[in-house]
Amino acid sequence: MSVKTMVFLALLALPLSVRADAPPPPDAGCALKAMGAEIQAADVMVSKKPDHVHVLIDLFPYHDAFKAAGPADLKKLALSAAKGCAATKYPEAVSVKVDLAEFSERDSYGAPVWSSIKVLGKFEFTKKKGAWKPVQPKG
Repeated sequence: MSVKTMVFLALLALPLSVRADAPPPPDAGCALKAMGAEIQAADVMVSKKPDHVHVLIDLFPYHDAFKAAGPADLKKLALSAAKGCAATKYPEAVSVKVDLAEFSERDSYGAPVWSSIKVLGKFEFTKKKGAWKPVQPKG
């Protein structure tokens, strides 16, 4: 093998090694399991904000599984999103806000229509001594 070929192969391999260590896109989601439903990563958006990590979950495709869900069930789902999605993607995070919503309409590109949102719950968690604890609402 010539030196020229070895240099060419080394240059080809370099971008692959860089890409393997690159973090996922900032708004990429993660899959979750709750109440018998497997929530797809496409329905979970995780994004880093200056003071917290925000998780938005669209539960509309899983409406039948969650229509009997009570506040405790939704809180469990939100906690699993904080522990799983947010903490895995951003291990340095100490505060996570989780919004559970249903987007009943999509535009022609498949993106949620924000005017069709139905908020099912808003939750906030903080990490203290390695454990995620709910933040009590103010007021």
